[in-house]
Amino acid sequence: MFASGAAALIYEVVWAKLLSLAFGSTALSLAIVTSIFFVGMAIGSRVAATLADRLRGPLRVYAGCELAVGALAPATLFLLEAAPRCYRWLGGDPGLGSLLAL
Repeated sequence: MFASGAAALIYEVVWAKLLSLAFGSTALSLAIVTSIFFVGMAIGSRVAATLADRLRGPLRVYAGCELAVGALAPATLFLLEAAPRCYRWLGGDPGLGSLLAL
C-alpha cells in the first residue's frame, strides 16, 4: 500500500505540473487534479459498496484494480500533452478550461 500511495502522489504532482503548463495557473491545475482524485474515490467507493458482498476474492480484485491503474496512469501523460491545445481551442478562458476536468 505504501508503494501504491507513493506512486499516486508522484502521478498527482506530475499531472498538476503538466496542467499548470496548459492553464498557466498552478492553483487551477491543483484544483482540477484534486477534484478528479476525489470524484474517482467517490465513484470507486460507490462501485465497491455495491459489489463488495458478491466478490469471492476481494484481494485479487483489489490487485487487479491496482494493476489497471498502474498500466493506465502513464497513458494519461500522453493525453495531458493535448491539454494546452484544447485549452487554447476553448479560448484560454479559465472557466472554460476547468471544463477539461469533466
